[in-house]
Amino acid sequence: MNRTVKNSAVKRRVALLAVVLSAVVAVVVPVRTPAATAATAAPAINLGVDVEMYPQFGTHAANLAAAKRLFAYLRSLHANSVALCMYFYPIVAPGGSPVTTNSVGAGPATPSPSYLGQFIDLAHAAGLTVQVRPLLNEDLLGTVSSWRGGIHPSNPAQWFASYSAFLAPYFVTARQHHAEAFSIGAELTSMGPYDRYWLPLVTTAKRMTGAEVIFEANWNGRAIIPSATYGYDDYQPISGIATVADATTAAFTTGMEANLLSGAGGGGFPVAPADAQFSEVGISALAYSWDFPWVTSYDPTTQTVVRSVQANWFTAACNAVHDLHLRGIYFWSLGLNVNFDPTASADSANPSWAQPYGWQNTASSAAIQACFARLG
Repeated sequence: MNRTVKNSAVKRRVALLAVVLSAVVAVVVPVRTPAATAATAAPAINLGVDVEMYPQFGTHAANLAAAKRLFAYLRSLHANSVALCMYFYPIVAPGGSPVTTNSVGAGPATPSPSYLGQFIDLAHAAGLTVQVRPLLNEDLLGTVSSWRGGIHPSNPAQWFASYSAFLAPYFVTARQHHAEAFSIGAELTSMGPYDRYWLPLVTTAKRMTGAEVIFEANWNGRAIIPSATYGYDDYQPISGIATVADATTAAFTTGMEANLLSGAGGGGFPVAPADAQFSEVGISALAYSWDFPWVTSYDPTTQTVVRSVQANWFTAACNAVHDLHLRGIYFWSLGLNVNFDPTASADSANPSWAQPYGWQNTASSAAIQACFARLG
């Protein structure tokens, strides 16, 4: 990591960023009391789905119509919340590396702040609370076999200044449209140690959004940012399960809860369970996927979809929320684009068309529905 930047230059950047963000708050954001004006009352426990947004396809009207269908589908599952996952991108100079770049910003799938506000309003109209959840797009990172949790900007101060500047107008939108929560970091594992930049960003986010501010850690990088709600992406493997016949809800529940409480294998909560929520729960409906829940690849010529693996995993996560009294759970994921069809299924008689990591209208969505009905 490049550490040649002079301290004085870093301090000037941080000070300038603080002035700019303070000015935005003072001039643009009206003072309000979130609890008094929120369109949807905060639930006792967040029961939601992560929705990946792809608003670059089709017209605005078609996307907003699709959003209505999707939010209605979530309500049919007894969800009370949605995490709107909007992508932002590494901005790479010619010849530069997306892993070490110091700039981020909007890209093809990034909705404008005003466009995002329309989706927030539609979710509220459907009876859902909203978490705004920026995610660093990995398309460019994939070219160097990396992921969003493995970036290493050459100048962390500059990266945080760029990231904060990108977030600022979305903070304003979150407040104007009464979003209940805002994730300031999701799976940014390698950036977790930089409290000197995260702490002022948390303060700014709270002041500008008036919402709950969340920092979401991956299971193998348990960073915690003081004063931010702790979110946990639950992809920790479970050991000791030999066959699909052994991959029962009971076995998954026992293994998952042991992982969360003991921290075995690098996972587990660094906070009291009652202060944590599952920000992502996902797994492929394939044999032995419990050894690598994060893997989405599928070869229909050599693998068979085993939907019970995924359904049992989802129910086990629900059991963990109930048994450990977590703050909430979000299942990964549905895609929001103009083609969203609430009747479509991730199962198919043709193996080439099956979606083992998807779950819509399968036994796994039934497990989600039962989970939300039980916890709600």
